[in-house]
Amino acid sequence: MKVEVNGIHINVEISGKADGPPVVLSHSLGSGMVMWGPQLDALEPDYRVVCYDMRGHGKSHAPEGPYTLDMLAGDVVGLLDALEMERVHFVGLSIGGMIGQCLGLTHAHRFDSLVLSDTAAIISEDAKPLFEERKQTAREKGMGALVEETLARWFTPAYLKANPPGVELIRKQFLSTPVSGFTECSDAILGLDYVDRLSEIDLPTLIMVGEDDLGTPVAASEAIHQRIPHSELRVLALCRAPVQYRTGGGVQWPLVGVLRRPFGVMARAGPVAPTSRVYQGDFPHALARLDGLMGQRYGFKRKDTHRHGRNQAFLIP
Repeated sequence: MKVEVNGIHINVEISGKADGPPVVLSHSLGSGMVMWGPQLDALEPDYRVVCYDMRGHGKSHAPEGPYTLDMLAGDVVGLLDALEMERVHFVGLSIGGMIGQCLGLTHAHRFDSLVLSDTAAIISEDAKPLFEERKQTAREKGMGALVEETLARWFTPAYLKANPPGVELIRKQFLSTPVSGFTECSDAILGLDYVDRLSEIDLPTLIMVGEDDLGTPVAASEAIHQRIPHSELRVLALCRAPVQYRTGGGVQWPLVGVLRRPFGVMARAGPVAPTSRVYQGDFPHALARLDGLMGQRYGFKRKDTHRHGRNQAFLIP
């Protein structure tokens, strides 16, 4: 459905448990709500899941810029107001994680927790020319000229060779992204610089990154983790960018555990919680630790109704 937010129409879909705690999923640059498909089976039995296409993407309006992260965060707050949701969990990937940092700094009272996946808190000077080059390519040649290099950055060669249905879905979503939405959101990313303010975020925060992420490497997530007091870092082995994609079937990834934590409990044992590396086949153990470590916020227990394969590689954008 379309919801009017800040003078534009935002495309949003709500699914799952009608009276469950709400969780908002915010996608990566050049993608859309379809990228969260692999997570819905894990989340919908217990949560009210809100997927949306951010400004300039998917079926949402793509007005002329300039766009800023404050504007994109304002769209999330406006969406919550329109949906009459007072507090939610927020999960953001790539630019979605940058939006999550902005929300944690400016509207923390609206959120129970943050999950920041494959993201960064600042764009280095060395990286800025790459964004400018991609913007220029998109303007001159269209999104098709960027799609193969983007998929190679997001997914491991083995995953691309297997060519599961999710790859084609992401390809189509990327190709359908309006050039103006891609370039304006790229400009918003170029303004990213929260690194000196991250210590102000007072929310339980899970940071996730693929061990082989080429766009936002592990060091970027480590920098965020060291600065957000109540945070934990999960490094996912054999992964690049979209953590929600995994060969061979569905899996409940570690965000499910953090959604059940009571506010303010995470990382009280010290200034930062330890980093964990999660390897293929280890996800049930990681989820059990996350679920048990912090207890249940809403008084229900996770249902182990989803398959976990021992020889499946988990991947993130």
